[in-house]
Amino acid sequence: MRRPQTRETAPFIEDVLASLKKRSKALKHKNSAPQIERFLESEGDLTRERVEILIAKPRSMQRLQVTIWSDRMVEAQACEPGQYKGWKFTYDIYGRVVGDVGGRELVAAIEASLSAMFEITQANTSKLERIWSPLLAQGPKAV
Repeated sequence: MRRPQTRETAPFIEDVLASLKKRSKALKHKNSAPQIERFLESEGDLTRERVEILIAKPRSMQRLQVTIWSDRMVEAQACEPGQYKGWKFTYDIYGRVVGDVGGRELVAAIEASLSAMFEITQANTSKLERIWSPLLAQGPKAV
């Protein structure tokens, strides 16, 4: 029987949250104060923690949401609605954090994403891809 993970046994999440707290003043100066919510997910006898970090810029309607799980899975979603309809851009990436990447690198990716989002359109979301893909293992892809 697996032992459920609790907040005390999720060092990856604690590392990310501690790094985010260290950068909170810098984020606040960029009008990018994150909203953080913690959840426990249960499936059978397995419990894992999930943290959602949402940064929404009301003036530009941009949103960046990063969801992290205690087993080092991460999903990053960025979007901005178009002026009249549809989306100016959407971006989504999901994978397991590679190697010894920790909270400091993830928070740096969040900050870099927020800076890059000012000039992104759907045609150049590769800027976000360059930020996130080195951090996340995504498995084999069909070509």
